[in-house]
Amino acid sequence: MDDQSVFQAAFEAATKAGCARPDVVAEYLRPDLTLENTQGGPVVFARNGMELEPLPAVFARLAVDPELGPAINGGQPDPKTIGPRAYRAYRKYAPEVFGLRERT
Repeated sequence: MDDQSVFQAAFEAATKAGCARPDVVAEYLRPDLTLENTQGGPVVFARNGMELEPLPAVFARLAVDPELGPAINGGQPDPKTIGPRAYRAYRKYAPEVFGLRERT
């Protein structure tokens, strides 16, 4: 699986988990996503330090995070408190939350 396929798998998992902005969540997680072969077939995990976390656990952890909580629960992020990585993800897929126009 290539990077785009792993991203797509994360996007679909975020959609199934009920994330309000699955594209923002998947983009935020993109650098940490990895594909691992298990007995049940290939599974996408996210790295958390030295550990691999299944995506549902990642979504639960991020739901209470002030940077990505709004992308999961539906809400407005505070541009003053989010980090550069989260800002880039929002800007790429949801520029309207910062009052910006979509790229054409």
